[in-house]
Amino acid sequence: MTIHGFIDPPSPFASVEEWEAFVRDVEDLEDQSPEVARELREARRIIAEKKAANA
Repeated sequence: MTIHGFIDPPSPFASVEEWEAFVRDVEDLEDQSPEVARELREARRIIAEKKAANA
């Protein structure tokens, strides 16, 4: 039996490291539904914005 769950994303104010850990955790999920793909895109967008702001 497969149990599908989801990991809550970090706070918008979380560090880049926390967001990158979130992406790794979500990528490890077996569930690759459209919702998961959308969460990954959003997380990667936030990471890029945070890195650009710190550059």
